[in-house]
Amino acid sequence: MMVADMVGDDVLSFDEVEAALMDAMEYLGRMPDRERGFLSAGSRSGWPEIIRATWLGDYGDGDAVPRGPGLTRAQVGHVERWVTGEAALVLAVPPAHRRLVGIVLRQKREHEGGGFAWADVWRVFGDRGVTSDGLRMRYERAIRKVANQFNKRY
Repeated sequence: MMVADMVGDDVLSFDEVEAALMDAMEYLGRMPDRERGFLSAGSRSGWPEIIRATWLGDYGDGDAVPRGPGLTRAQVGHVERWVTGEAALVLAVPPAHRRLVGIVLRQKREHEGGGFAWADVWRVFGDRGVTSDGLRMRYERAIRKVANQFNKRY
């Protein structure tokens, strides 16, 4: 069952919250970078983008890449609910642990088929005053806080 399909009496588990956060991070990565678009506008020619036929060889834009698939309204809503909104569920994570949660979610997403190791997280995290097991426990407490926040609200 998708998180978006959940209704009032449903309770999310640790794994479902983790999956929802990973999905939100993936959607966030697919959102357009408006600042980059604004800054690069000055380097383009005066002709509108719609008139330029780069696929026919006009202007020779070697770095032009097709845009990826856009996001649906549900996906944008998912990102706002979990990560970017004013009352985002990820705000339940203590500020000191948010970087750790981001690192772990990214590593788990990259190693979805297997190969995820807490020792790798420890190396990336860079805090030698804590063990990889300590990082795992911090991460699990943080995700549980997000799950509790979701289950209180919805």
